[in-house]
Amino acid sequence: MRVSSTSLFVPSLLLLGLAACGTEEVPAATDTGDTAADTADTVDTSETGDTVDTGDTADTADTDDTTDTADTSDTGTAPVNLLANGGFEAAWDGSWLIYPTALTNYAIVATGDTLFNTTDTFTAPEGSKSLKVWGQWTGWPNETPIYQEFAATPGDTYTLSGEGWVHGADPITAGHTNAYLSIKYFDDSYNFLGSADSAAVDSATSPGVWTPLTVSGTVPAGATKVQAAIEFWQCVGDTTGACFDGNGSAYFDDLSFTVEAGTDTGGDTGGDTAVDTGGDTGGDTGGGSALTLANGDLELGWDGSWLIYPTSATNYAVFTTGDALYNSADTFTAYDGSMALKLWGTWSGWENETPVYQEFAVTEGETHTFTGLAWMHHDDPLTATHTYAYLSLKYFDSAYNYYGSDDSASFTYADATDTWTSLTATGTVPAGATIMQAAIEFWQCKGDTSGGACWDGNGGVYFDGLELE
Repeated sequence: MRVSSTSLFVPSLLLLGLAACGTEEVPAATDTGDTAADTADTVDTSETGDTVDTGDTADTADTDDTTDTADTSDTGTAPVNLLANGGFEAAWDGSWLIYPTALTNYAIVATGDTLFNTTDTFTAPEGSKSLKVWGQWTGWPNETPIYQEFAATPGDTYTLSGEGWVHGADPITAGHTNAYLSIKYFDDSYNFLGSADSAAVDSATSPGVWTPLTVSGTVPAGATKVQAAIEFWQCVGDTTGACFDGNGSAYFDDLSFTVEAGTDTGGDTGGDTAVDTGGDTGGDTGGGSALTLANGDLELGWDGSWLIYPTSATNYAVFTTGDALYNSADTFTAYDGSMALKLWGTWSGWENETPVYQEFAVTEGETHTFTGLAWMHHDDPLTATHTYAYLSLKYFDSAYNYYGSDDSASFTYADATDTWTSLTATGTVPAGATIMQAAIEFWQCKGDTSGGACWDGNGGVYFDGLELE
């Protein structure tokens, strides 16, 4: 297995986007009988009708299960805060995730700490610690989400609340920079299905005053995941690439995330029948569940089936037979159909990774094979040993802790130009993993130590005919 330095992809809108930090995935109604029965066990012992269940990954509330501890319509108790470390008293303990995982534009600030640009000291509104977030200072629009993720059931209503604060010596000053709370919805493949957002902490927010923030939202049809997110946006809408006036930071504390089930009126009598009526008739005898790539031949163009990390990346294109090739008078011919995907480096000067992927729920012990073809043109070939591409099967648990990968041979500068080269990655899902990503990986300047001066990672690679078994 290859262990990558940036192997976690979460959509940011992620996404997003996606990215990349560990939380315990909790079903929308905190249904303690679901997780083991639906995502990891080979026989659904908690479902009376599922004797050979291959893993109902979308089923988050079993109709025979009566343990909805967080469902106020079941127990009559006050809503339970689903967030771990919602007050940040445990500092950065892994409960909260940040996307991308390499970001460093955040801090845990404790009562008594000296604040930026002043001699004043900080006082938390509750406990002794709070979270501080600021922009990435890339010059471009940038989003920093800090979040926890949970399994969701359509129709359930969530409420995310907390407090936001800015200091007078470091306020948000521009209209394009703000922060807020957000409830985000995704399906199993992390297609973004919308969000509900609170009012923003922005240039109009009174400094030195903790401002209550609250947002409620109902899980839409098709969504299976919900994220409780703190969002910080800098330079929203800017197109210059020279946006360096997004000053200021925002502090957050006392976060709470609760759920009210949309269909339960006393016990788990509804909400399961739409997702537990099929797919449980076989597949528990070994091998792997049937997984199928959407748009594996790219004939639908960039239709949302494939995800890219980070979601703001632009170093890709879908090429059509007949398109002019870069740096050449030649035209492109796809291997399969009329379209293919092209990837190249981000040209950041630093080591950089571009994964394009699809994600699937899997069960420990399953074996899967990811195949496809790679190609480069003689007028735009890979030229350096530190720049290459390959196919990868990546494994995670439900909290996106990384469990390693199985990778194909790399497509490198040494491969023949103008020839479609077959790539194959085969792997077995390791113990503890419940999520697998079938990823096309492009690395530029891998292992470079020049300090941001790597500018020789030339070349682009095309991919087509991708299949997953």
